[in-house]
Amino acid sequence: MWIRSPPIILRRRKPNGKPLNPFFPGTRGQNSYDTARPVAPRREGISPLSHANDNPAPRLLSPRATAARTSTSFRTIQRWVRDRKFPQPVRLGANRIGFYESEINAWLSALPRVKEAA
Repeated sequence: MWIRSPPIILRRRKPNGKPLNPFFPGTRGQNSYDTARPVAPRREGISPLSHANDNPAPRLLSPRATAARTSTSFRTIQRWVRDRKFPQPVRLGANRIGFYESEINAWLSALPRVKEAA
């Protein structure tokens, strides 16, 4: 009867000869995530994003995010868009659309409130 020997596993080793754990590459602060990277000094008084608040770009929501925001399905939103009961989407590409977040928020705030029964 032939007994099969276990397969030979080739393991990578560190330069000091110790085995390298593939799940924790270069453990104990030796991997690229733990090494310190040089940081440019900050200039006082100038914010790197100071110009970003002057003219914020309109935020676009995906159809899935729009459906989640309105608590409906996207098929219902498509029906409302077709019937002109919902803000029209913006064409972003050949197969992609988006909805302006400000228009969705305005549409939600314009919905009538439910009156409580007396």
